[in-house]
Amino acid sequence: MTDSSLRNPWIEIGNRWKFYGPPGRPHKSEIKIISDEIEKHLIQKKDHHPVNFLILGCTPEYRDMLAILKKKYASKFNINVTLIDIFKEMYEQMSLLTQLPNKDEQFIHGSWLDKNNFQKEYFDLLEDTPSLAMIG
Repeated sequence: MTDSSLRNPWIEIGNRWKFYGPPGRPHKSEIKIISDEIEKHLIQKKDHHPVNFLILGCTPEYRDMLAILKKKYASKFNINVTLIDIFKEMYEQMSLLTQLPNKDEQFIHGSWLDKNNFQKEYFDLLEDTPSLAMIG
């Protein structure tokens, strides 16, 4: 462990991410189930209004899943992804771990519990697993 990781624990989390498993990190089967459910919604969507997703935290697996869906449905409608985390360093470290960086993601540096952090009037999906355990 380096002196800089002692001062910034998010660097250490980023370095160890590949060693984490469920429930701290989503399993591939969980991502598949969530992706399939989102696709069911997208396939049934009749209008061309944007689809707005909110991720509590910065989990790279959820971000990659939405980047794949954004690309797949780009001709039908725009998929907007917003992330919120109280630690900007966590966003920066998890961004290094995404396989499919989404340059259009919006990051909110703030608390999940503060409704004033949200600019959009609604979100079609809120992805929070396993984030709810962190609110306690």
